[in-house]
Amino acid sequence: MTSVSLIPDRQLTFSPELAETIGLQEAVLLQALGEQLADREAWTAISLARLQETLSFWSIEHITDLIGKLVTLGILQQKPGETPGRVLLSVSADTSVSA
Repeated sequence: MTSVSLIPDRQLTFSPELAETIGLQEAVLLQALGEQLADREAWTAISLARLQETLSFWSIEHITDLIGKLVTLGILQQKPGETPGRVLLSVSADTSVSA
């Protein structure tokens, strides 16, 4: 008998408390961005295609919309990227939410 896993691939984690505060999708995206933005005070170039590979259940357009929501909430700051398909993100200095 072969062993079949109910969870065949990697898992994404998120904070339930953060999801209650900012929304489930926003919390999942913030967690996915967390490693790339952790302990950085400077702007960080983020590849939307690479992010979409991690979050393959969302389109790049949906990810872009969610980034916009995190900017509106004051959690992230955003600048246009130097090339298409990239954005520059920074954790807002005035927020206590840690990624």
